[in-house]
Amino acid sequence: MKVEVVDDAVLEAIASISRRLEDMQPALDLVDQALVEGSHDRILAGHNWTGARFAPNSPATMARKKGTKPLVGSKSFVTSRLHYEAGRDSVAVGSSRPSRPG
Repeated sequence: MKVEVVDDAVLEAIASISRRLEDMQPALDLVDQALVEGSHDRILAGHNWTGARFAPNSPATMARKKGTKPLVGSKSFVTSRLHYEAGRDSVAVGSSRPSRPG
């Protein structure tokens, strides 16, 4: 997922802060942590990053899946796959594993 800020006021506020800080990584770490926590909450509630409900498991997934436990029914599943990385002037949130097709 890539989030692009297009609001001029927000961009100017970020630029203003950036001019005052040589290294924004400590502040961006907090942004990343909030993004990951929000992602955890959405996934555990059964929603993707757009807020739409997850599609039902495909027959191929159901054939591979062991038992009836939901694939995203525990924080350990989510926590082990989402991560963030903050740089001097950037943030990135992502999954350590790509999704399997259908």
